[in-house]
Amino acid sequence: MIDNDVLQVAGGLQVIHTPGHSAGHISLLLRSDGILIAGDICANVAGLALSTVYEDMCIGVQSILKVAALEFDKAVFGHGKPVMTAANKKFGKFM
Repeated sequence: MIDNDVLQVAGGLQVIHTPGHSAGHISLLLRSDGILIAGDICANVAGLALSTVYEDMCIGVQSILKVAALEFDKAVFGHGKPVMTAANKKFGKFM
């Protein structure tokens, strides 16, 4: 998988290369439903925030800003509760 590939499952999942937490980290965007599967790009345990561990925090921040520029309303995480409204805008604001 490479950045912007579309997996032919669930109506199409766009692969977003989001390194920082780890070099090969990806997030998945389900465009048809406006949902970002963020994984460990950041966390939403006690509010939207950086994850506790990054291989490279500067690259991780760049990845967060990269997804903030995409169109999605909801986001789910490896750690924490989902964000159910205006998720892309919230990604850009907490940085």
